[in-house]
Amino acid sequence: MNAYYKYLHNQKNKEIRGKDIKYTAKVAYCNECQSEIFISELRDKNLESLDRNYRLSEELIQVSEIKEVLEKYDIGKRPLSLVLGWGKGTLSRYVDGDIPTRQYSDVLKRVKNDPEFMLELLEKAVIDAVILNFGCYSGRILENMTHAERPWRETRNGLEDHEPSDRIIEKHLIESYFKQIREKYNMINVSDIRDYSRDLFEKIYH
Repeated sequence: MNAYYKYLHNQKNKEIRGKDIKYTAKVAYCNECQSEIFISELRDKNLESLDRNYRLSEELIQVSEIKEVLEKYDIGKRPLSLVLGWGKGTLSRYVDGDIPTRQYSDVLKRVKNDPEFMLELLEKAVIDAVILNFGCYSGRILENMTHAERPWRETRNGLEDHEPSDRIIEKHLIESYFKQIREKYNMINVSDIRDYSRDLFEKIYH
């Protein structure tokens, strides 16, 4: 026990968004005058307790669960926000304590509990990014882009440009090439595909 003050646990009530929320607050009292003492660390802990109980009453996702999602999929707050189609700072606000709407909370809960759903979101985000950043080019330009990439050139090694071929591009060539592309352009978000598409276009036409 501290020589100057003691801790007590008090049951308190607080109205949040029109709902009365009960929570347990840890309060410090002076040992001499018995007056309540303000301690910032206790205030923060009590606010966390209030927030946790409010989310439980409303069946909203907890901050700790949102952090679990980020760790589970090894993804940052901004990238996940973009994958979900939200503003890039949305997840940062939620991790910092902002309370999500029920709709956003339900989406995060599903991401947490359903890896297949997360995979679908990632695949859609990648496809959307490819369409956005490559769909602006004509078929001829896209053909020239693919022909400029290393997997195509290595597979057709020894052939003339217009010589027909039934050679199949091996998957390991594609995987190795795009792994290097990801590292070169520091691709953290699906939106980073834009830099690669622009550089590839400039490489061919400039």
